[in-house]
Amino acid sequence: MKKEKLNINITLEKHTQIFNPYNKNQLSDELSNYIYNSCKGTPTKKNIKINIIHNHEIKEEEKKEITDAIRSNFGIDIQENILHFKYDLGLELVLILIGSILLILSKLLTNTYVLQELISIFGCVMIWEAAYNFIFQDIKKTIENKRLKKLTEAKINFKQKD
Repeated sequence: MKKEKLNINITLEKHTQIFNPYNKNQLSDELSNYIYNSCKGTPTKKNIKINIIHNHEIKEEEKKEITDAIRSNFGIDIQENILHFKYDLGLELVLILIGSILLILSKLLTNTYVLQELISIFGCVMIWEAAYNFIFQDIKKTIENKRLKKLTEAKINFKQKD
């Protein structure tokens, strides 16, 4: 069974801004956003093919620079998401630990009902926040990373328009 591909068409004119004006090795934000947004709403298992259609001659060296910039751009996004994931995981573990300690503390306090309930509520909220982030936010980042990985592996074709 042949996998379907998502085709992303990019039309380059002679003066199209491909690279970041401050760093010629980085993809421009507009192009990066266009490529990523073109993937939204499609399954993450779908392979991606990027067709760069140009009406002027592009040298092989320039093609390689564009290809490297596209792959590097989305690779950096993956690394950034991994850093966030590690930080978030540590924070979630700390919240669960503190929440558990607060719940235990609330059960040990038998003299003051109001204080016992307040501590119990704070403990439950901390555990709930950690669970919510673990279940929903981490899934969102995982899907985003799968999509970004497909973009770094995308087949990039250059086609000159007559």
